[in-house]
Amino acid sequence: RNTGAQLARGDFLVFLDDDIRVDPDYLVGLVNSYQKGSRLIVMGKCINHSNPSSSAFQNIMSQTIDERKTSNSPNFDQLCSNNMGIGKRDYFAIGGMQSLGLQGSDMWCDVDFAHRAFLKGYRFKLNPKAVCYHLDQNLESRQKYMRRSEEMAFRAVTLFKKYQGLQPHLRMFNDMTPLSICADPINLSF
Repeated sequence: RNTGAQLARGDFLVFLDDDIRVDPDYLVGLVNSYQKGSRLIVMGKCINHSNPSSSAFQNIMSQTIDERKTSNSPNFDQLCSNNMGIGKRDYFAIGGMQSLGLQGSDMWCDVDFAHRAFLKGYRFKLNPKAVCYHLDQNLESRQKYMRRSEEMAFRAVTLFKKYQGLQPHLRMFNDMTPLSICADPINLSF
């Protein structure tokens, strides 16, 4: 991402991953949101994509993840670097993406980036009309999902060591209570 940002000739950067597909108006939506503010990072509405050959697990997980409510002014912990737009100057003022020093993955780098942006007073905006679709390979099976979840938890320790007060701001780490079949989303029972 840093190399692409350095080589970019425009003033507005858009970051997408290779497993993201966008609607035709995606870029227009991001640009429209970005033009309405300063010190702003914008993102589109990301929908987990499944197809007719997807497993039952993938269909359930995709639907459950998409049902999470995200406001048009999300918290920094909702930023995903696979779907974001930012001014080039702002990107470098925040310090670009930084490695957490973990081999083989830059997992959590987007949360690290968003936290640094938040600390510098940047705001976050979601445009629900800028739609993109994520074909998450880790939702293909329960085993892949659990393996990624375990790796995320392991690697989160590095992030929490870097930012001592960060953990309470990440909602996914706040509810460590026992599973309630009646109250919790179905994906937690997998």
